[in-house]
Amino acid sequence: MGSRQGQPKHQNKFAWVPNAGVKINETEVGGRFRPLSEITGVCHLCREQIAWKRKYGKYKKLTKPTKCQKCTKRNVRQAYHKCCLVAKVSRQLFIQVIGAIVDNVVRTIAMDGTEGLVRGRRVLNTGGPITVS
Repeated sequence: MGSRQGQPKHQNKFAWVPNAGVKINETEVGGRFRPLSEITGVCHLCREQIAWKRKYGKYKKLTKPTKCQKCTKRNVRQAYHKCCLVAKVSRQLFIQVIGAIVDNVVRTIAMDGTEGLVRGRRVLNTGGPITVS
């Protein structure tokens, strides 16, 4: 702890703005005529993180496609995304079992969106990935 008391020596007069001295052409991405695209295909936590990176100038574009975690092909073209569009369109849901509650009842975490599922729904153990029908 310091021994100085009172106000700070220098205090911010206005909020920091990324790229304050850089002029953006209106036709460039992020300009008036081409705003940044909507953030889709990620959970709400990742969406907030990507929005923060865009707001403060920390968002880095991909230079080459990365590997999809579901289909293992180099199809992911958006930065900070883990799955390609082909894998997202498929109706498979990947879940991780985190613990058994009682016989044949387990607690799981969904690794993707859970549209079409309801709590307590019966599933069939096929040994493969869960599919929603």
